Amino acid sequence: METSSKSAFARRLSLSKSRVSQLVAQGMPVNEDGSIPVAEALRWFRANVGTQRGPATASPGAGDLTEEKARLTKIQADRAQLELEARRGDLVPTAIAKRVVGTVARVHRDATLAFAARRGPELAGKWGMAPRQVVADLDAALRVMLEELAAEPIPFPDDLSEPGEGAQP
Repeated sequence: METSSKSAFARRLSLSKSRVSQLVAQGMPVNEDGSIPVAEALRWFRANVGTQRGPATASPGAGDLTEEKARLTKIQADRAQLELEARRGDLVPTAIAKRVVGTVARVHRDATLAFAARRGPELAGKWGMAPRQVVADLDAALRVMLEELAAEPIPFPDDLSEPGEGAQP
């Protein structure tokens, strides 16, 4: 678990150290030694920042400025969280993920298409049928299956987190 001093955490979010101390007093996670558990604190910050309005909103126009500051701070916290997850290796760049998924899909498709030629004669012998016909029928059926799979949209859940981390069943 990555930890940070209050000063370093304040710099990460472009806040003052005293503001971080205020947030700790409001419930932001802090370790016994006074260090900040970064991931937990960022989650708390994103969930709680801007939910409390101080006296600044009482003056005309101050609400807009306060809301904009809260929005900016929340964006900075989100960015810091993403950077932390990237450093930990929890995030994979989209281009790499697409390349890997494409490679896996091609390998699977090629293996599926080769199945008829590799196993057809063996199956024909077991079934007492002409190998050429079994290979042709298997090949045609597998091609239809692959075309149907390619036409079917892949459903993605709204929540792509790992099981046990908030994923919906």
